[in-house]
Amino acid sequence: METVQQLFDYRLQNMYTAEYDLLDLLQELALESGNLRLRRAFAEQHNQTLRHIKRLERIFKIRGRQPSEIRSPEMEVIIRMRRTFSEERPTPLIRDIFNYEVGQKIQNFQIASYETLTNLALRLDMEPVVKLLRDNLQEEKTALYALGLLVRRDGRDGEQAA
Repeated sequence: METVQQLFDYRLQNMYTAEYDLLDLLQELALESGNLRLRRAFAEQHNQTLRHIKRLERIFKIRGRQPSEIRSPEMEVIIRMRRTFSEERPTPLIRDIFNYEVGQKIQNFQIASYETLTNLALRLDMEPVVKLLRDNLQEEKTALYALGLLVRRDGRDGEQAA
């Protein structure tokens, strides 16, 4: 890899695959979480991920390219971490606390990735692409903030949370 354009294309493909991997993970998290607010948060993140995929597909179309699968090492680590933990047979409370952490890790990974993609697109003067990436980035920041509020509220309420 030698150019900013190549890096952008690589990271875009990487993020597209990560978003698809995330769909399955979010469904699993929503189904297994005992806390109703947490289940709803993961269900909303699932819907948000569908919107992100559509925006990424628009970027591919704008660029005249087809998406291809390039695995996201970051997402693979998060998925593996969650599956390994599930083998420990945690209690419902401990599982929910852990799932909050998984949700936060997902959001932080996506925020960093969309910030990088946005900065690369700016450097490459790809204005229509920048807007789509910024939309995804803003939704991720909002989701992380909402998840943080949920963690703090549930922790104060004494419910199944951190």
